[in-house]
Amino acid sequence: MRRVRSHLRMITVRLIGGLGNQMFQYALGRRLSLDRGVPLALDLGWFGRQAPQDTPREYELDCFTLDETVRKVRRDLPVPANWAQLALLRARETLRLAPRVVRQRGSGFDPEVLQAPAGALLLGFFQSERYFAPVADAIRADFTPIAPLSEEARRIQEEIVAGPSISVHVRRGDYVSNPHANRYHGTMGEEYYRRALERIGVEGARAFVFSDDPDWCRSGFALGIPTTVVDGGGRPPVEDLVLMSTCRHHVLANSSFSWWGAWLDPDPGVVVAPERWAQDESADFSDVYAEGWVRV
Repeated sequence: MRRVRSHLRMITVRLIGGLGNQMFQYALGRRLSLDRGVPLALDLGWFGRQAPQDTPREYELDCFTLDETVRKVRRDLPVPANWAQLALLRARETLRLAPRVVRQRGSGFDPEVLQAPAGALLLGFFQSERYFAPVADAIRADFTPIAPLSEEARRIQEEIVAGPSISVHVRRGDYVSNPHANRYHGTMGEEYYRRALERIGVEGARAFVFSDDPDWCRSGFALGIPTTVVDGGGRPPVEDLVLMSTCRHHVLANSSFSWWGAWLDPDPGVVVAPERWAQDESADFSDVYAEGWVRV
């Protein structure tokens, strides 16, 4: 019975997507583990069986300290693909041979998720500060990078703190190359970024542009203010998160990566996010915006 009882003494969250999405899923799971007084387990099973339309991803949270009690387990927990599999899983849950599955309803904040008991398996993206705001300090502590900044990143950080700075995130990558992602997310045009910078309106500010396509940003992306395109150059993505959070103000793309770049700033100035978070009009992202953020 040891295996049967083990999942009843923890909260398990299935990780899906890239670094920003994994951070949201971790944050929700961590909040519930603290509320229930049980450890948090990270289910990594999705990374071994991604759907053909999914952008290939890997587990990336090992760049952070996280809580020392967090476990990486449960690669074999199933996600039901049809009603027959769901009925079988429900029967196993009744017998306590499998955890109770709690799935986020829709893309907005689902308050019922916060009622998940110890022993639950959480499925969803959980892209809202409302899932973990009460434990924000613990989340920020968990997302402390393990490694110090590289010499190049420290040089850029010195430039950022030398004067008024604005982080500008331009998400392209799979939003352009993956038809499925392009239809759902779309990309933010240059007009959005100009209006966002006008809304911030800080005289003498420099924009630090972070992007998965820095060559595109350098070739045809005019913001109308002094601009530095930060090229990752093979550096770990967590360094860009640190550099973004060091900036005074923030302009987000419709991306969970820049969401965290702004949220990890403990004392942000003006944070501007796109009014329309997804191209798919059926998706409700009204809860994605943190308190005080400006929508343009």
